[in-house]
Parts: sequence; C-alpha cells; structure tokens
Amino acid sequence: MSAKSWIIIAALAALAFAIPEGWASVMTGSCKPVCRTSVNREFVQGSMGEHAILRRNDASQRLRGGEVAENRGAGNSIPPLRLTGTLSGDWDRVEGFVTFPRTYEEDDIGRLELLLRGFSTVPGAATGVYVVPAWDRNLFFIDPDTTNAAEIPRVLATVEREPAYQPMPDDDYAIFRDDEYVLAECTGSNFCSIQVVDYAELQEEGRDYSDYPEGAAPVIVYLVVNDAGTLVSAAADIFDENGEYERTDFLYIGDTIEFFMQALDVDQPEFLFLIEYMTPRELTDNFTLERTYYIPGQDYVDPDLPPDFDAAVQPIQFLLEGARAGVGGNPDVFEQAGPWDLGFQWQDLLDFVFKSNFEAPTPDHTPGTRNSLARPDPESAGR
Repeated sequence: MSAKSWIIIAALAALAFAIPEGWASVMTGSCKPVCRTSVNREFVQGSMGEHAILRRNDASQRLRGGEVAENRGAGNSIPPLRLTGTLSGDWDRVEGFVTFPRTYEEDDIGRLELLLRGFSTVPGAATGVYVVPAWDRNLFFIDPDTTNAAEIPRVLATVEREPAYQPMPDDDYAIFRDDEYVLAECTGSNFCSIQVVDYAELQEEGRDYSDYPEGAAPVIVYLVVNDAGTLVSAAADIFDENGEYERTDFLYIGDTIEFFMQALDVDQPEFLFLIEYMTPRELTDNFTLERTYYIPGQDYVDPDLPPDFDAAVQPIQFLLEGARAGVGGNPDVFEQAGPWDLGFQWQDLLDFVFKSNFEAPTPDHTPGTRNSLARPDPESAGR
C-alpha cells in the first residue's frame, strides 16, 4: 500500500504529552526545550500497492447499517458514533480523526490536535460532507509486556484504511495475502480491518544504524485486526537512512520499536507532529495490542504523564484532513477542517447519549490467542 511519508516536528521535551522527565531528544546537539527535524511529507511508493494515494469511494456494508458495536472495555454493547464534517475542495483522500487538544505554550508550538483514532471517510449527501459511519468508541493501546505489572498501556494512534479486509490476489497488501494468521482470521464470513501507524522507528536485531539520523529506521506499520479487536498480523514499510523505501517485512521478535503520539496543527497542515511518550521497547511475544477503553491516570497510574495533564477531562473532537497528490513536481497538498467538539470528555465517552454504570476494564489476554505485534523470525540471519 502506498502511504504518505512524514514531515516531523518532534516535540521531545519533558513538557510533552507523556515523556519521561529528563529524556533527551533523538536529535544530536542542544535540545532545550524542543527539538525539531523535518523531511518531506509526501505520498511514497511502497511495496503495498500501485496507486499514489489509496482511494476509498465506498463504505463497507458492515458499517452502513448502524449496527450496535461491541465495546470490549465496557463489557457490553453500545451504539457506535457517526462522525460527520465538511471540507471544501477536491481531494484524493479524506480521513477523519478523533482528537483532543493540548497547548505547548512554553515550547513555542501552540495548540496541537493529538490523534486518538483515524478513519477513511465516505462522501455524505451534500457536496464537501464526509462521514465516518461508525466509530465503536474504542481506542487502540499497546502493552509492551503483559507479563510485567510495571508496564502500562499506551495510546496508539491508528488510521483505519481498510474497515472490511479480506486478502485477495490483486489487493494492495501483498505481504498479508499468504500469511497463515490472516488466512485463518480474515476469510470466509470473517472480516478484519487494517489499521495504519503512519510513523514509528524500528531497529532490526543485529543491524547497524549508525548512519541513520535518528539511530533507527523510519517505518509505516500495518496492523491486521479481527472483529474481536485481536491483532492478527503486523508488518511495516521500512525506509533507509535517506528516507527511501527499502522493503516491507513482518515485525519480528528481538527487534526494537518506538511509537510516538501524533498530532496535527490546523494552521500548519503540512506538518505531522511527533511527541515522544515511550522509550524504545524490544518486541517479544508479550508485546500486544488492545482495542478497548481506558482513561489514563484513572484506570492505571502513568508516571510519565505531565502533572498538569488530566486525560479524563479532555474534550473529544473530530477533524477532517484532505490530501491531494502533487502534479508536475509540485508538492502534495494537505488541508484540515475542524476540529469540532463532540460534546463530551474522555471520561464520558461510553456514557454519551445514555448513562450506564462503567467498571474499569481488566485487560483480557486470552491464552492461546495471537495478539502479539511480533513473530519469531524464521531467517534472522541476512535480513
């Protein structure tokens, strides 16, 4: 699949969303209070597809009917939320994002919209109207080690590029077509989704990254998730030290990965902001993904959250982003509309529209269920 690459303004100071106090920037040199680096944010040609931009002209029938969505965190079924916004212009791709705001005054950045979930949209009834038909109100969280009580879940911002995926001979996801895990979970009457993380940093075991500016390879991560919210398979487009596409491969046990909070600035739509909020972690069979509902700071103690940040009272918003591929050497174009306040806070996400008794969920890692980001590497030598 093709995807946009990145222009990064890395907000890596201790005042960031959830960075451990005293952590240094991934950049060399002075880093007080903010480090910034940027490369072109363009649509790049990867191995997963032949199109400059992944177009979505129709919605999955499974999302059109407004069925009741299963919420694993709440332990019951609640109606999904239909998200609608307006964005003028002619776009090759329009995506909708669930966000919350945070202002970085001392970092001279200002207000950012931090991403929680992203979705491909479908056209609405009127010109310029775009719709996310059904958000199940869950978020994605990673747990770096389910066997370590000291590890806590971390929000992972994903974009749902395929809501109803089954492997096909001519689809855009060649690496998943013959994957035994995908074939077992995403065929017949079973559908999966493909969630994309537009930027992460990967260190493959045994590989030298001394020539890489960040000490790791930039990657775009693709996550195949089944209807129950269980991770089925994970792969990544891997880029070299010059930001050029190298290859697509699965994530393997023994590699090291770092995820970031991602954010947008509606006044600077050409920028994707990255906020460091976790240290690089080694991928093990216990490094898992959950689609669920947590309130950081309430359902678990997060020592890395800044003292002035209270997740529970953050206003939940919706914004649209349009993207158009550059022609004749011109740069790609991005524009955002919103954000629109959805009328509730993070802590009220499940109660919105109706009231219910909510009991904080306990992560459910069913023995024998594959939910790990990484798999054993059958040929670790010479990768």
